[in-house]
Amino acid sequence: MIAISGLRPAVVLAQVVLTFGAAQLGGAAAAARYQQDQEHTAQAAISNADEAFDSKAKLVIDEGTPHPVVDAVAARHKQLQAVPIPASNFFIDRMRIDALNKRAADTRSLTKQVAAAETQAEIDLHQQLVDAIKTLLDQITPAQTVGIDPSEYSTFADSTEKANQQLSIPRVAQQTIDQVKAKTDALKAATDAKIAADESARQAAEALQRARDGAQANLQAAQTALARAKTIGVLQVADNEKAINDLGQTLTQKLAANAPTADFLDLSSQLRGQANALNTLFDTRNAAYDLLNLTRRELDAAQNAKNDVSAERGQLEALAPKLDQAGDLATITNIKGQIQAIKNAIDAKYLAALYGVGKVIVVSVTQERLVALQDGVVVQNTLVTTGRPSLPTILGTFHIYFKSSPYTMISPWPRSSPYYYPPSKMNWAMEFESSGYFIHDAPWRSHYGPGSDTENGGTHGCVNVQYAPMQWLYGWADLGTTVITKTGDLPS
Repeated sequence: MIAISGLRPAVVLAQVVLTFGAAQLGGAAAAARYQQDQEHTAQAAISNADEAFDSKAKLVIDEGTPHPVVDAVAARHKQLQAVPIPASNFFIDRMRIDALNKRAADTRSLTKQVAAAETQAEIDLHQQLVDAIKTLLDQITPAQTVGIDPSEYSTFADSTEKANQQLSIPRVAQQTIDQVKAKTDALKAATDAKIAADESARQAAEALQRARDGAQANLQAAQTALARAKTIGVLQVADNEKAINDLGQTLTQKLAANAPTADFLDLSSQLRGQANALNTLFDTRNAAYDLLNLTRRELDAAQNAKNDVSAERGQLEALAPKLDQAGDLATITNIKGQIQAIKNAIDAKYLAALYGVGKVIVVSVTQERLVALQDGVVVQNTLVTTGRPSLPTILGTFHIYFKSSPYTMISPWPRSSPYYYPPSKMNWAMEFESSGYFIHDAPWRSHYGPGSDTENGGTHGCVNVQYAPMQWLYGWADLGTTVITKTGDLPS
């Protein structure tokens, strides 16, 4: 048996151990409850902060804060929510509780940023409204200049400027800005419409004045043409005179009545028609006499060249008295045509005697012109380009002895020569002198006629002919066709 006195210390020790263990277990439970309470409070704070953020974000959007500004903060809120909270490792884990509290605090900070964004939006919109009102006021001066009463717009601008201080949310401020801009656009549109209407009225007034002046000028021109025609007693102008007088009276009435533009344009047209008819009658008669006198001179020249032109002379002199008595355009035109036919017959005899019968090509290096003759009749007449002064076209009488289509001309001069030219392609070429003188087209050339034979622009001695005439000439001219190159004038 163990003595009772020996057991007591052991029992006491066991009781102490049990008591300490119980105390330890009680403290751990309390610590766990404390941790849970702290986490619950922090989680509730986070939940409340998230709800407050979402509510504020929705509110500021509804009140008109721009989406991009709010969306940027909302994106940071989502990023914050995605960050994991550290797991608890102890009964009392201060790091986890601090992380939870920081999450709630950060969310509340973002809510403040959303509110600040709305405030900044309000500030910006208030300034935009101030700018919009200024733009409206700036449009008032040009409106007044064209005669628009801007009082409605001034009153609107004043009342809006006063109301600007009371605007509390972005949506209302934006709506007010839109109203101001709409008013500005309306005033500008009214101003532009007034300017356009004034310009249209000005142009119409100028057109009317031009039409009135034009009608009076055409009346004067018709009266002048009538007076000139009446100097030739045989000309039949009575109908023209009556028409001009009637139109003059009508014009006087239209001027007094301030008639529309169309009336004066119509009178101008009729008066121009009368003036043109009288001038045509007078000028055609003069042209007929000029042709008569020219034909007489050519008769003398043909007769001096030993041509028998007695028949043509008799026909011409029979027409002279008829022309003296002709008073209407149709008769004068008919007589002129008969005179022209006589001249053509004389020219054919004269040119045939001068250049020979058959097909002949004559080139004038003075006129830079080419004519083709068929038994003395001119069948082609065109401007050309001949040799430059340092390489002139050869003069004399020749014959075509070579034709080619197409043809490439090769320079006879070496590359070192100032006259060298690269191989040149052309459509039609006719050689008339064995030293290398051609009549040909020149696709590279655009200038023909007098002045085109200058040192830099002229040919190397050939005769350049324009595309269409050269195409015709190539088909018309045969091998053996006479080519005459000369100075002086050619027949027309």
